[in-house]
Amino acid sequence: MDDKGRPLDILLATPYKMGVGGISQWADNILGYYQSLDSPGVRMDVLPMGRKASPDENSVFRRAWSGVADYSKIVCHERRMLKARRYDVLHLCTSASISLLKDIVMLRIAKHHHVHTVVHFHFGRIPELKAKGNWEWKLLRSVVKMADVAVPIDQVSYEALASCFGEKVSYLPNPVALTVSEFAHSSDCNKRDERMVLYAGHCIPTKGVCELVSACKEIKGIRLVLAGHVEDPMRQRLESIANGEPWLEILGEVPHGEILRLMSQCGVFVLPSYTEGFPNVILESMACGCAIVATTVGAIPEMIGEENGVQCGLLIPPRSEKPLQEALLKMLQEDALREHCRANARSRVNERYNMEAVWRKMLQIWHLSANTDNRK
Repeated sequence: MDDKGRPLDILLATPYKMGVGGISQWADNILGYYQSLDSPGVRMDVLPMGRKASPDENSVFRRAWSGVADYSKIVCHERRMLKARRYDVLHLCTSASISLLKDIVMLRIAKHHHVHTVVHFHFGRIPELKAKGNWEWKLLRSVVKMADVAVPIDQVSYEALASCFGEKVSYLPNPVALTVSEFAHSSDCNKRDERMVLYAGHCIPTKGVCELVSACKEIKGIRLVLAGHVEDPMRQRLESIANGEPWLEILGEVPHGEILRLMSQCGVFVLPSYTEGFPNVILESMACGCAIVATTVGAIPEMIGEENGVQCGLLIPPRSEKPLQEALLKMLQEDALREHCRANARSRVNERYNMEAVWRKMLQIWHLSANTDNRK
């Protein structure tokens, strides 16, 4: 509610109902929770920002032209919505890169219509960009200066932005979806195949799947299950690394419910990505009580890293096959460690990343934005 006791009007600009993508899944989770509330304290509309696939991925010109066309439609849609209704806050989700140019235009339009703004950075590269000081960092700085509140999704990014912009920056972690929490509470996660190692996500090189399959070759008795979209050339490459041995199971795309079922059955969940933001699969695997091995990228260290002797998983550097193999062996061989990590991961996700707590924080951010004088 605002100072006059009426709900804040929020325009959420985000990729939505796209099937894949971390921001789209985040939006689905947030909007699902909003719609489940009797008195949410806000009124929310969605400005969908999904892009169409480029007609020719190998053509730089076609990709650029497709981007201009898609972003122009989004900006025009924003202008129409702001003319049609008086919103209090525009909550703009972004993955940065060249789309920051579109973000600057959208923020200017919001300011023209006297709408407060929150810019939500759904990626974990902010410290790297700050260190480089490149064109992307300069654009990002411009976006933060224009917004009333800037929201990173991990603590390291928060510290990098707060050192430059102070109280304008607010930290907001991703929440675990209600459907995932409900599944985890209702399912039996104690009947596990302790030799089963599960990876869930796109099977592409930057997710570290090649190093993963190679690392598992020397682990006796292992069962490695890969669940997620995989192109035929990558499937053949992974099967070649495994020498066609049956310990590697490539399932391809499966329904989300099946992913959760696999998480509840595996001995270890692994995510060897080169880069991440705040990965939902880590939240989901924590909720399902998985023992986790993952790389030190994005928000993963704060999600499962050791704090005051409490360990929720094992962390390894990205692009490192030998440390990955050693961490998997350690987790597979040490029963006490697996159980310790499973219990701690469940406790941490329920305490820090539950939907109710994250929603309360979002309300605080919207009220903070609505009470600033940065629209003049």
